[in-house]
Amino acid sequence: MNAHGFLHPGRFSVRLMLQQRIESDDGHGGFTGAWQDIEAVWAGIVPVEGIVTRQADNTQTAITHWIYVRQRGDVLPGMRLAKAGRIFDIETVLDPDETGRYQVLKCVERS
Repeated sequence: MNAHGFLHPGRFSVRLMLQQRIESDDGHGGFTGAWQDIEAVWAGIVPVEGIVTRQADNTQTAITHWIYVRQRGDVLPGMRLAKAGRIFDIETVLDPDETGRYQVLKCVERS
């Protein structure tokens, strides 16, 4: 489905939690990281590609998704979206029709 056909508000039917990684001093000269919830957002998810990698006895899968959200000024690559144990790492953020109404997030879900 092309971006223009997807940019209808009724298609934003999935509730995801936008998260940002925060690091804090661990008291021993290093840092610890944790994910902090920013805000819940309504989104539309379109799976794009599945990738399987194998190394020795280890198999990993990743699925690339286009996730559509309403325009936000605070979404950046390196953040993530979460829903019921699923994690979507945000790799890129773009404005598909350059109107400032919506953003398309290229995300990877790994298992």
